[in-house]
Amino acid sequence: MSPYLYHAHFIFFEKGAEMLGVTQAMVSKLESGDANISVKKLAEIAAKLGGSLYVTLNLIPQQNDNFE
Repeated sequence: MSPYLYHAHFIFFEKGAEMLGVTQAMVSKLESGDANISVKKLAEIAAKLGGSLYVTLNLIPQQNDNFE
């Protein structure tokens, strides 16, 4: 990564974290998909980015030998 891109990436983490109200470590985890974050916090982040969070839960019946 070029020094310019590295610096721009660092600034994004610093300012992005501040803007979203999370730590730089959390921004890194969100970016990599390793974050364990609440739905409430995701909704707050979406709102700060000018969006909304919609959650859909689809329940798939599981086979269970105890039920006939």
